[in-house]
Amino acid sequence: MVSVSFCLLLLGLAAADTTDYAHHNWRQSQGVYEVYGVTLEKFLELHPFTLLLIYDDSPESKNALELLPELHNRFSSRSIHVVVAKMRKNDGPRWFYEWNVRKLPYFRLIVGDGVSATTRAYPDIQVLVDWVFSIYNNQKAVIEVNSEDLKKKFHLENDAFYLRFNPQKEDYFELLTKFQMISPHLRVFYATNPAFDVFDRFNADETVIGFKRSFDEPLKLLSSPDKLNRDNIQRFFQSYAEASFTDLTEDLLETIVTQRTRTALYFGSNLSSKTLEAFRYIAFEQKDNLLFVIVGEDKVLEAETKKRLHIDEDTFDEIRIVDFDGQKFRVFKVEGTTLQEISASFEKYGAGKLQEINQSASHLEDIAGEL
Repeated sequence: MVSVSFCLLLLGLAAADTTDYAHHNWRQSQGVYEVYGVTLEKFLELHPFTLLLIYDDSPESKNALELLPELHNRFSSRSIHVVVAKMRKNDGPRWFYEWNVRKLPYFRLIVGDGVSATTRAYPDIQVLVDWVFSIYNNQKAVIEVNSEDLKKKFHLENDAFYLRFNPQKEDYFELLTKFQMISPHLRVFYATNPAFDVFDRFNADETVIGFKRSFDEPLKLLSSPDKLNRDNIQRFFQSYAEASFTDLTEDLLETIVTQRTRTALYFGSNLSSKTLEAFRYIAFEQKDNLLFVIVGEDKVLEAETKKRLHIDEDTFDEIRIVDFDGQKFRVFKVEGTTLQEISASFEKYGAGKLQEINQSASHLEDIAGEL
């Protein structure tokens, strides 16, 4: 039996759709919205769960656009309430730079409260569906620290995020649930009582934010009575929730190959290398666009990486970028030895102007056979 409330909900949704067309400059075709930066914020208020494709006129973007109606059908058939939308990069709003969009096509999953995530995997239907489902269906709950035992629990986690706030000033609970949704690899904690602050910051006037991490600085925190707000809390979270770069392992190599992940690889083990220093710096800036991986000293794993990704042999103290174009992995050599030169190569890659390293026909046949 269909309830009255359910019928009213359907009528409300239908009315909302009509309002979309009547009063806003977006349109819908085959279940996919075309949106524009000038009203994107309003669109996301009405549709907080949105998978947005940012595109241009490239062949890669054309292929991604063709996936959108099927993505809409997949979500609808499984009662996943995620709207599918597209927007040209040049139509982006003023705050668009915060997403650091470099390489197109670019998928961004928005989950509400301004929180969103992207993927570096090659955009095929199943990869995108699995990625969206993994976030949408993440049932981990945020944890309130209201005892000494829970305070200890925070410090026992490998990777955890923490926010202490005064809900009478501003309540960040819903924001934290969105952080947890897009970050299944870490646990999100919060407190409203300074007596149980996990970093022992007992000033009741302060807002406290921090991480317990298994990489880089194990403990990273900020506190202030008046300088922390919703925007910079989000920037802090997005900047430090994940490592900028990681060491190569057999499992990671398998993930790169099977998910066809867009990846930058540094070959070498010289910790004082200027190239490695630049690689790490750029990784912090562009980790949303590329997976940054240090190959390291394992020569067997290095040889396997080069074989599976078809990278040329002479790579010591050099950087290669690999991405998948739908048929094969493409390999790009990052030129330069200074930060400025290496940054310029990454910018060229993002703009589609970095020249691909020529590969033999036999290599392309090998890749096709492997995939």
